[in-house]
Amino acid sequence: MNRRDIVLAALMVTVFVACASAGELIYGFAPGTAYVVDPYTGVATPVGSAPFVVGASSGPTVGSVFLFSGINLYLDNVLTGTSQPLGGLVETRWDLAFDPSAGALYGVGAGIYSIDGCLDFCSETLIGSFPGVVQAIDYVPGYGLFGADLDGILWRFNPSNGDLEFVGITGISNISDMAFDYSSRQLIASAAGPKLCGDNCPPFGSIWSIDPNNGSSVLLNDNAPIIWGMAEVTPEPASIAMMVSGLSVMATVARVRRRARKRGL
Repeated sequence: MNRRDIVLAALMVTVFVACASAGELIYGFAPGTAYVVDPYTGVATPVGSAPFVVGASSGPTVGSVFLFSGINLYLDNVLTGTSQPLGGLVETRWDLAFDPSAGALYGVGAGIYSIDGCLDFCSETLIGSFPGVVQAIDYVPGYGLFGADLDGILWRFNPSNGDLEFVGITGISNISDMAFDYSSRQLIASAAGPKLCGDNCPPFGSIWSIDPNNGSSVLLNDNAPIIWGMAEVTPEPASIAMMVSGLSVMATVARVRRRARKRGL
């Protein structure tokens, strides 16, 4: 392989990495309004209406999110505006986390639960209990299942038995939900007081970035909406089409160059 081929291969890898990492959006769900949250600035831009939810998680398909009202579970698609009721939850109280690699959905209440068979009322199986109130959970690829309690301690769950591993102190109280941002490799968190705070809700919330390795946090936006649910959403696969197109062009250029060299041009 000559230098040109090496450079071409490097460009192809660069395009692949850029396209594979691009496109994930962080959605925040406040009462009545859905937002897209910038993972670097914490700016929340309204993008449409939303039902009342206390928890959210990424879904299994492009554009899909699991939304939880405190009783009922839905699978919504933010791109098409469709909503599919999945049934009711009894034990889950605060939040959801979906592991796409295992196709597993988790809920958090007095403990961590696995959620299965959502046709009428979902089947919830207790995996493990824990002290205190954990009202925000999320699944991070390569790291595992995370939860944050009201005092701002970040934990990692063992999904097989619910055991907790201390990760770090975020310094953020009342984290309402978290979503993993693939580009920054950080958990993006909303702090909005205890869920279902009623008349005692704060006038506004805040958006933070949390390192899943140690729990260290950075304040991004101290004047954000009251966001109860957050989820990473995969948009339309335009980046995949761009990647395929880019690789096709590069491969064509490589074939033309090889033919020209064979002809002595």
